[in-house]
Amino acid sequence: MNWLTLTLLCVFFVSIAPLLQRILLRGSESDERAFAILFQFANGLLIALVGFLFFDMTLPDLSPYLPNLIILALLYGLGNLFVFAALRVEASIFTIVFACKPIFTLLSSTLILKEGLEPFQLTGLVLIIFAITIASINHGFKIRFSRGELFALIAAVLFGFEVTNDRILLKSLNVFPFMTIAYLIPAIIIALSYPSWYKKASVFLSKKNIFVFLVLIVTHVLASITFFLALQTGYNSSQISAISQVSTVVTVLLAIVFLKENDRLVKKIIAAVFSAIGVILLK
Repeated sequence: MNWLTLTLLCVFFVSIAPLLQRILLRGSESDERAFAILFQFANGLLIALVGFLFFDMTLPDLSPYLPNLIILALLYGLGNLFVFAALRVEASIFTIVFACKPIFTLLSSTLILKEGLEPFQLTGLVLIIFAITIASINHGFKIRFSRGELFALIAAVLFGFEVTNDRILLKSLNVFPFMTIAYLIPAIIIALSYPSWYKKASVFLSKKNIFVFLVLIVTHVLASITFFLALQTGYNSSQISAISQVSTVVTVLLAIVFLKENDRLVKKIIAAVFSAIGVILLK
């Protein structure tokens, strides 16, 4: 399977995940840190199981990659905390703001991997900023970023830079052991800093939420597998990251249909379209 097919499959799975996360986190009893830990543990264990059953889980000597692994733990750990805190806002708004992630992948890839920055990519950057601005306009055309939108922006910065770090690690690591590390190490670090997390995590495993949680985990694991396989087999990390952000439009439309997020409907659709065009130009 080539990198483009893998990336398009990733778009499909990524489009569904924010809706499921929003459903699980919109209750007042939901704790973002507990969810982040449980979510990463569940993903890491499922990926490890699939890896041991069907793929190569051999690890090389990791000592040369220790700085990159520390960066991975910090960026993924903090990134997931900000993602789940941000999902207190509507899934459609979160998706539009988070779509600026490829900007930071592009910047870091250009600086570190020397993948090149073309003049027309500036147009894509402007369109994404315009899309985020449109999505944040409230009544009376006042631009106001909520706390959740700011969290989504911070998460986009962290994950955008981490894509480039992933690209470096995947040159030497197999995909499945890499993904296992990427989920379990941040989960362990956050869990150590929040030892009572398991008490708050039980709500996500209740009869009310367990089905949605399991569907989310499977969907997210499939999204991760297709994305990282594309990243390993492709030749340009910023291109893959950009194409995967076409899911922005799909997620916004799904949120409107299934979550009834109809407020500022026209602005959301316009912002989603401009955001998608912007990330495509960033390739």
